[in-house]
Amino acid sequence: MAIDIEKAAAAEENTIWPILAVLRFVLAMDVLILHTHLYTLLPWPLKLIPIPGGGAAVLAFLVVSGYSIAHSITKESKGFYARRIDRIYPMYAVAMALGVIALLTVAPPDKPITLAQWIGTPLFLNGFFVPRVMIIGTAWLLCIEVLFYALAPLFVKLPTKALLAISAVSAVYFILLGGSNVAPFCNHGTGALMLAWPWLLGFVYYRHKCESWAKAMIIALPAFVSGRNDEEFSTSIVALSCTWIVFAPPVSPKAAKVFLYLGELSYPIYILHMPILQMLNHGGTVTNLPWVLLICLPVAAAILAYHLVDRPYRNYAKRVYARRTASPGEPQAEYTPARP
Repeated sequence: MAIDIEKAAAAEENTIWPILAVLRFVLAMDVLILHTHLYTLLPWPLKLIPIPGGGAAVLAFLVVSGYSIAHSITKESKGFYARRIDRIYPMYAVAMALGVIALLTVAPPDKPITLAQWIGTPLFLNGFFVPRVMIIGTAWLLCIEVLFYALAPLFVKLPTKALLAISAVSAVYFILLGGSNVAPFCNHGTGALMLAWPWLLGFVYYRHKCESWAKAMIIALPAFVSGRNDEEFSTSIVALSCTWIVFAPPVSPKAAKVFLYLGELSYPIYILHMPILQMLNHGGTVTNLPWVLLICLPVAAAILAYHLVDRPYRNYAKRVYARRTASPGEPQAEYTPARP
């Protein structure tokens, strides 16, 4: 029986990563398209297409993130923080650079950016100790995730019941606040408490992914957002995402390669699109630029940034890690980049 469970777990590991990768890409594109609506007037046929709220994408993405981080730290706890920095900071630095360019040229802020914000933004303190800088509007979620990354070594040591108890407290707080737009609540760390539950449920699901109760837990997760603000939280996208995670269908090797590549682009798309949209629209709310251009240019920029910055940096980190861990006369250790 134990051998069968191990085989099932190994088979699922090989199947789920391409599925999670393409899911991340779809969720990132959902957020991009949603934000594009803020800057352009869509032609009337497209207005008839319902676009799920960005909050729904956030919840689904946090489940994926919790699962991925549980895998990363469980498989190899050594170097966990370094792998996280290698994964998130290069693109975050590019986003900050684009944001500064936009602020200094075409999109000056409504209020002067304080010294605390200039210092706190590179340190992921937005929404905790300093107000958010809107030019990198999507960074509020990244700052919350960084806190979860910092706590991951503690979470991995806690029993499942303790993690579920923390999730329950977070879910209650989420429900009490009405589950509407999360971003405005992200002050003094309250956003992290509000959104800890989907991330922790993903973390717990990794531990017990072969157990029926854990699968049922993830499938039932959309019930928490049912009846919430439909403009911000779409139960359907959360339900589809959770079902996709639990019942990950097998994919062909060629499809897996494409899915994994799209997953690599999800983070650059997510973190870079807001400063790019700000620059394209000169900081305004509506532009005459075609909506297709407003979607395609951030995606093109994300592809360029991935190939020119993100991928080369991680290859460099791989070589550095191999040199540092190799003993004299022994082959160099293999560096495994953390899953996004």
